[in-house]
Amino acid sequence: MNTKQNTSKLSLDLFLVQGKWAAWFLSTVCIIYVVFRMVVDQNQISFFPFAFQPSKIFMLILGIMSPAVFLTFYVRQGITRRDYFYGSALAAIALSLALSIIASIISGFQHLLTGSQITVHMLNDEASLPLIMFSFFLNVLVYFAAGWLVGAGIYRSGWLIGLGHIVLAMVIVSLSDLFWEGDMSEPWLTFFNVNAADISIAFSFIVTLLLLTGTFWLVRLLTRNVTVKMK
Repeated sequence: MNTKQNTSKLSLDLFLVQGKWAAWFLSTVCIIYVVFRMVVDQNQISFFPFAFQPSKIFMLILGIMSPAVFLTFYVRQGITRRDYFYGSALAAIALSLALSIIASIISGFQHLLTGSQITVHMLNDEASLPLIMFSFFLNVLVYFAAGWLVGAGIYRSGWLIGLGHIVLAMVIVSLSDLFWEGDMSEPWLTFFNVNAADISIAFSFIVTLLLLTGTFWLVRLLTRNVTVKMK
């Protein structure tokens, strides 16, 4: 089996495994959301922003788990580190897209039934559903990449040096939050002396893509020649 086939098969396997976890996760979020709406009765809160923060944490955890769980397993099966990296990256992209699509579909039905607005913090009420969905996709993917960086750093160098990767991942996600949820990253706003309202959507997209590219590149460097723990 050639490299392209290995990568495709691995990405599909990972997507199916992680997709099952994501299905349980989204089901749990839906149940909590229904209970929340029944008990608290805040009609202003739609499903999309309610699921946004938990989805980021879910993807962060998946990223942290990836090296210890999946790298070890697949290398034992004869998969190269290169194929593992590209397969994992493709699976993460597909899973992030699936989460954003499902959250958008649920929110779309809710909007049709109740008229509630589908919003994220940095997009106004006039933003189109595809734009909102794409912002969801990018943000949860950033959290996966940051978690993957932490997991790869700890897997390669242990907890002591891995602490540096944790700090770097915190910087990455906080910068992402700055461009999408400015009021949640007040220290960065003060440091850069900017107003969240002055940050354009196009600029946020560009910076987020740069963060993703840089983070994936660092993960590739960390995992390229890493010693796999064959316990």
